[in-house]
Amino acid sequence: MSKIKLKHSSGNSMSIAAPATNPAADRTINLNDNYAGDGSFVTANSSGNVGIGDATPTKPLTVGTTTPVILLDDQSSRTMEIRGGSTSYNPSIITTYASDLVLGTNSTERLRITSAGNLHVGRNTDYWSSRATFQEDKNGRTQVLVKNDNNHADASSCVALNAYGNSWTIDCGSSSKNSNALTFNLDASSATPTEKVRITSGGQLNIGTTVDALGVDTGNNTGCNLTSGGRIYVKSNDHSEWNIIDGGAAIRWRYGNTSGSTQTQVGQVTINSSSTTYSTSSDYRLKDNVVAISDGITRLKTLKPYRFNFKVDPDTTVDGFFAHEVTPVVPEAIVGTKDEVDSDDNPVYQGIDQSKLVPLLTAALQEAITKIETLETKVAALEAA
Repeated sequence: MSKIKLKHSSGNSMSIAAPATNPAADRTINLNDNYAGDGSFVTANSSGNVGIGDATPTKPLTVGTTTPVILLDDQSSRTMEIRGGSTSYNPSIITTYASDLVLGTNSTERLRITSAGNLHVGRNTDYWSSRATFQEDKNGRTQVLVKNDNNHADASSCVALNAYGNSWTIDCGSSSKNSNALTFNLDASSATPTEKVRITSGGQLNIGTTVDALGVDTGNNTGCNLTSGGRIYVKSNDHSEWNIIDGGAAIRWRYGNTSGSTQTQVGQVTINSSSTTYSTSSDYRLKDNVVAISDGITRLKTLKPYRFNFKVDPDTTVDGFFAHEVTPVVPEAIVGTKDEVDSDDNPVYQGIDQSKLVPLLTAALQEAITKIETLETKVAALEAA
């Protein structure tokens, strides 16, 4: 074997050796560690592959040690290690200095891992212009931050998806673009997607509009109290938004196990330019076994109307009934059961729909009118005699 040996004065040496057989077909340069043995620690073969710790590399660069590491060192205590997997650690890329790790394509940054451990997916090297940030905040929550490019210095100008314990939250930052509102838009192909849903900083949920489509009480009534606003708004500015014309339904309630038009409509709220009507189903085609009310006065006389105030409002006196006393007379007007409690022994209060008393009142009044008319006829006959 032809060999060039470079020997240290102390006896250690480095050799550049040609293969023992047919060098023209198998041109390999081996750097051997003769001090430790005859195994090659650097090999360059006829295929152009280089092996470190691998005498027969099959790839352009092969690190074949039991703990393969490629170390980039600027000789100033700043290194980057590319480690292969072993029994003691996973494959990894690790830096030892306080700087970011950047990956890019086409001479442009695409992904950045900061020295603090945050992951930024964006278009340039500016810290706050990244499109997304994965980090752990001071409260131990794992966050996904979506930043506003136009406000680099404001770390709160973002939408954050937070994981904390077993719960998830979506937090909205202070960007002037969204005015502290979290919005959901459609038509992503457009430069200006159409807003469909908004959650405002006051806790209101707006659907189809940016102005109080659905207001939810925030606890202190801020932004949706009864004096300056309302809990729920159903709104159409020009009738074209929902195609509501005078007498059209703004809300419909359907009942049944199937979906769509095959469900039975049991009520609706209809609006026009000046009023609102709340209605329950009453079409004759929905009804069967129809008979006239013949005991209206008798049943009406068993009802007990009272004057009273509710305990939570002692200064207001109203007219009404006790629900359980109405139940045997007009049971469909009552919701709930007398003296019902929940599993914690808290009261489940009964309710009444007083509009359900109207048919009985009408029947009783008609019976009374009939009697009055009969008496009037008899009186007229007596006077004529």
